[in-house]
Amino acid sequence: MKKVREGYKMTELGEIPGEWEIKPLNKIAYKIGDGLHGTPVYSEDGDYYFINGNNLNDGKILITNETKKVNEIEYQKYKKELNNNTLLISLNGTIGNLACYNSEKVVLGKSCGYITLKESVNKNYIFYALNSNKIQLHFYKELTGTTIKNLSLDTLRKTNIPIPYIKEQQKISSILSSVDEQIEITDNLIEKMKKLKKGLMQRLLTKGIGHSRFKDTEIGRIPEEWEVRKLGDISLLITKGTTPSTYGFDFVDEGVNFIKIENILDNGKICSDNLLKISYECNEKLSRSKIQENDILVSIAGSLGKSVLISGNILPANTNQALAIVRLDKSNYSVEYINYIFSSRFFKNYIDKISTVGAQPNLSLQQVNDFKIPIPCYDEQQQIASILSSVDKQISQYESKKEKLQELKKGLMQKLLTGKIRVKVS
Repeated sequence: MKKVREGYKMTELGEIPGEWEIKPLNKIAYKIGDGLHGTPVYSEDGDYYFINGNNLNDGKILITNETKKVNEIEYQKYKKELNNNTLLISLNGTIGNLACYNSEKVVLGKSCGYITLKESVNKNYIFYALNSNKIQLHFYKELTGTTIKNLSLDTLRKTNIPIPYIKEQQKISSILSSVDEQIEITDNLIEKMKKLKKGLMQRLLTKGIGHSRFKDTEIGRIPEEWEVRKLGDISLLITKGTTPSTYGFDFVDEGVNFIKIENILDNGKICSDNLLKISYECNEKLSRSKIQENDILVSIAGSLGKSVLISGNILPANTNQALAIVRLDKSNYSVEYINYIFSSRFFKNYIDKISTVGAQPNLSLQQVNDFKIPIPCYDEQQQIASILSSVDKQISQYESKKEKLQELKKGLMQKLLTGKIRVKVS
């Protein structure tokens, strides 16, 4: 049996400081309930939003264009006992998402639970406690239902929470809130840089750098000095892969990276966490689709238009038939510039115009070949790519900072919410 540290005690939640208590949620709340089990009368010019669990995200109530509204009459019928000491929690779908209620004008649906806490506890501390891995895991173990999983109010009411003295609760929540503030600041910087990049792409890929005369073309208005070329005319190779099982091969534990659409992230990078592997023998058999450094992979089945520029650190690598391999003539064309074209409105508009829509949208290799691209001189291609790349690097730095902050918060939550690290209070 594990020895309990001096000054600590063993509980159903593990080892906690001796002076802390374990209390079920219903002992520290005035009221725990859920929203309307039905549909209100919606009103486009209503003042109150009708929200459910899917409107709760990162501690806040998320209102979208799809969120319905209700008027004052419906609000008065279905309002709940909410105040500034209330937490909201999703009870089905995405279980356990939380938000702090801050006097927003809302009516709750049945998948949105509410916990109106007593003044004896700190709302932000309980918010972080309910977000902890241990309690979130408890929620998932207690889910009911088959097709749609539900977190019952009974489970919620009986959920045990470690409770320090109020001043320690306040100090713990203050520390975690300060990290959250830094995460939010970094998030805002990421969004700001993404908007900057979008604006720069729109301008640079249509107006270029330092041009004053423009011409109308089949792909829109571009600088007079630019050309319009088909992708096939500027490429040494455009091909695609196949499935290893076609030739009797299975995936293996070690070997050559096998890149699929799901490995390509929205930010144009490859997620290596779930890369499959094929044997070197299989890679030789699939020689047509051996990937080289500076190849561009473009998704042509399912989720169309994702692209990634291949760097040497992912090689050796191969791919399947859902990704086209574009190998450019690098002596006259910047691979970085062409890769930005694939994430621009030019390619999106082209996909919308010609893609086959059925059970699964597709582009043929011929259609990839026929994609028309605005082509500046080589130096200008490089300048444009350099400007956009500098913004991408800044975005990556902010994203890396956010990941580190999230890891810091995770570690602090594990230690502070269990009392492994004690905070000093006056």
